[in-house]
Amino acid sequence: MSAFASQFEAIIARVAAGETLTATLRALDLPGKSGFDAWLRRHPDLRARLDAAKPLSGQALVRARFEDILTAIRNGATAEGAVESFGGTGASFFKVIKTDAALKARFIAATADREDGQNAIGKSATGRWSEADFDRALDALRAAPKVGMQRVLGEGFPTPFLVLDKAKRDPVFRERLIEVVGERAKRRAGLKKQAPREYAEGLLRQACLALDMYRSADRAAAGLDPEDREDVTSEIILAFLEGEITVDEIRTKGRKLARARVFGSVAWPVSLDATVFDTGNADTLGDRLATPCQIIHY
Repeated sequence: MSAFASQFEAIIARVAAGETLTATLRALDLPGKSGFDAWLRRHPDLRARLDAAKPLSGQALVRARFEDILTAIRNGATAEGAVESFGGTGASFFKVIKTDAALKARFIAATADREDGQNAIGKSATGRWSEADFDRALDALRAAPKVGMQRVLGEGFPTPFLVLDKAKRDPVFRERLIEVVGERAKRRAGLKKQAPREYAEGLLRQACLALDMYRSADRAAAGLDPEDREDVTSEIILAFLEGEITVDEIRTKGRKLARARVFGSVAWPVSLDATVFDTGNADTLGDRLATPCQIIHY
């Protein structure tokens, strides 16, 4: 006997209780859904039992419990509240009555019965609700900004229709409702009023100077015009990051390399005692300038 066969009754029981098939197989330490489906294909009678055990949902649930839903509506429930009390959704209910004229007519009749009796919740029920009830409705809406108005104002509250109707007739209540709606919108968007942050001047530079590398590069560029100094400092850091120089070479090679990158071939003052060529016995620049030769080689 396969593992699925030995555990099938347990599978049926868990699925009938509302657990998903995937969760059931995992809980019973059985192979995955693909293996279970392959096994069911060889046992169509067991598949039929499993399908029958699955709790109804969506439009199938609405159709199966339609009489109960109408009874709940006549007893004072909204359509959404009635459907949800049986595990369904308002969206499924309205899809059903939209496509089935007979069921729609019965729903309209049940709603009319409710409004004609003591269980009215529409305009005829306005007198059933006190000012305290409408205050509670506003407090409930404010306390649950991420929940839809229809769901917040369920059993025990004036319906959204009545709240809006009162807002039309009562200017003071209308202003309070507008305030609550605005608060709900801001909280849903996660908006929080905060004063703009102010940063001290030079804060980024102070933070960078806390790094040995930046501090060494900044010192290597000392004495230059402030704008040039920033460019030279940046080039030194870039040379370090690219591996052309080490941290120890920032103060020596780094300055020369960075200045060449920033200023290109601009000639800088050179001592007249410096040699023309990098050899041990080369003439100095001063010697060459004093020569009578008309062509001076630098």
